[in-house]
Formats: sequence, C-alpha cells, structure tokens
Amino acid sequence: LVESGTRLHLTEFEWPKGQMPSGFAMKLRKRLRGRRLVSIKQLGVDRIVDLQFGSDDAAYHLIVELYDRGNIALTDCNYKVLILLRFRKETQKGDEDVTIAVHETYPIDAANQKQPFISINRLEEILKGEVDNSVKRVLNPNLPYGTACIDNALTVAGLPTSARVGKEFVLERDLQKLHDSLKQADDFLVNSRCQVCKGYIIQKAVQKSDGEIMTNIEFHPYHLQQHKDLPFKEFDNFNKA
Repeated sequence: LVESGTRLHLTEFEWPKGQMPSGFAMKLRKRLRGRRLVSIKQLGVDRIVDLQFGSDDAAYHLIVELYDRGNIALTDCNYKVLILLRFRKETQKGDEDVTIAVHETYPIDAANQKQPFISINRLEEILKGEVDNSVKRVLNPNLPYGTACIDNALTVAGLPTSARVGKEFVLERDLQKLHDSLKQADDFLVNSRCQVCKGYIIQKAVQKSDGEIMTNIEFHPYHLQQHKDLPFKEFDNFNKA
C-alpha cells in the first residue's frame, strides 16, 4: 500500500478500490506489470523510498516521497522521470532550485545523509539564545529524529515534552542529561535500518454514551518513554501495526 506523503507498507487488509484505477495507476501498471521488485532503499535519511523493479538497463525506479504533500515518480534506470504524480519545484540548501518534472533527472544525490551524532558543544550552540522557545521546536529542524524521538529524549532526561529553554529546561543543569538521552534516538535511527522493528499502536480511552472505547492515536516502531503510562497494542513488526 502506497499513499503519497503518508505511508508505505505491506498489508493484509482488503482495501476498497474504485471500479476504475486512476490514470496515474494505469500508467504504472503498464510499465511495472510482471516486473520483480528487486530492492527497496531509503534515500539518505530523508523520508524518500526507492523501489527498484527489474535490473540493469531494464530497471525502473518507483520513488515515493513521504513528507509534506508527498509525491510518486517512476523513473528509468538512469533516474530520468517517466511518470510523475505532481510537478514540483523546491529550494534545496544553498538556495539551489530543484525541479521534479517528467524528462528531468530525479535528484537522488540531494537527499540528506546520516551525520555523526551531535556533539554537546553543537547542542549547546543550537539551544543558546532560544530563551522561552520550545526545546522540541528548536531541535526538530536540526536533528534527523522527528518529534516523537525528541519527546522520548526529553522524557528520559526527566523533562516535560513541552519544556522551554530557560524555563523547564535550564542549559547549565540539563544540557548533559539531554545530550545523553538523545543518544538513544540516534540508536533508534541506526538500529531501524538493520533490524526488523516491532510495531506499537498507542491508544486512549474515550467515553461514549454506551460506554468506553479505545481509539488509536499514534503508531511507532519503538515503545517510547512518553507513552509508558498509556494503553498500547504490540505487534511483531511495524507493517502489522
């Protein structure tokens, strides 16, 4: 199941389908029918997945973007775009415009790569001068982990997930604790690339007129510390969740 900008996973659920597939799906079917899926890889540490069908000069790449509004592109073996869900132009680091369009080469080299774990000096540099701002909001664009893992780090460090710089988070007192707990987020990132992760659906109880029901609120490949007191369901793998 591929949903542009949202998710990509195996499923055993019978999803409802329209009587006629979309024009985009018809084009994909024409190119990919009968071809073997030979590899799946993430581009750098970005939320972009490259699915390769076929090999060598006969290969096609289905590029699935799972951030912002998302996108899906089918390219040839040289990453020249053949079919595109939506045209897009964006500005990369260094203010260089990158165009995602049919007949253009998909910019696989523009993906952000895994960086060494942040030093405590760099962490201090990012947070210093951000008085009254949310620690999570300040860190999120500077780290590759996402808000859920940053919440986990804050909780492990004994801080509220809403901690603000200079208020609940005091640089001189809490910097070392936060740096230590962020190492676990980095381990999550490394381990998830080389092992099968479990799946966890975090739930909450909602009172209805006919009694209490459990609703799903989040899903993750790890049981994060901020969810330790909430009801959850555990699955053998993330696809199941």
